[in-house]
Amino acid sequence: LLSARYIAAPGGIELNSPSFPLAFKGEQYLLYENPTALPWHSLVPAAQVVSSQDEALELLKEGKVDLRRTVLLEKEPPGILSGEGDPDRDQVERQVYDLAGGRVVLKTRSEGPRLLLIAENYFPNWQATVDGQPAQLLRADFVWQAVYLPAGEHQVELQYHSRAVSLSRWAAFSLKPCVMKNAVEPTTAPNAMSGLCCNANHTIAVSSMETTA
Repeated sequence: LLSARYIAAPGGIELNSPSFPLAFKGEQYLLYENPTALPWHSLVPAAQVVSSQDEALELLKEGKVDLRRTVLLEKEPPGILSGEGDPDRDQVERQVYDLAGGRVVLKTRSEGPRLLLIAENYFPNWQATVDGQPAQLLRADFVWQAVYLPAGEHQVELQYHSRAVSLSRWAAFSLKPCVMKNAVEPTTAPNAMSGLCCNANHTIAVSSMETTA
């Protein structure tokens, strides 16, 4: 719920919490607002290193950490967070946000070193670069991702690399000429060709589903 602005619940379930006021009531579902939702991407000036995921989860439950100013990490960041500059002047611009294609590009500006917090689930298949150079991707706030940035302007890119996804994309691309040929030459081996193209379309659909999962 850290970055969720709204919470949808079936009509028979009521939260009854002042922290989540009711925003909409329909026949089949209720929509609650989360006024304290964090931005999807933000620059954070400080970090607190925890000894385990259990400790991070406990701190989140207790609500004793200001997550707009401090990121919970499981290891030390690769650079010093000196706290310089005014965090309220920091800027994050989203340039590319293609989760289906496994690519996110953000442009940032800050007066001091920061952690770029990205509210997407941490997973080892994500890889990060800063200004074209490989960068360490940190697990942050138990579930999210973070990248250390020195002061100044930077371009941060995240790409999802998976052998299974890469093979499915290659298969879909390789079979594409078959689909085109079948459209141009419908009289050439119609039974075998139509069956293969049906499989090609099925592979493309499976590839799309795997990428967005």
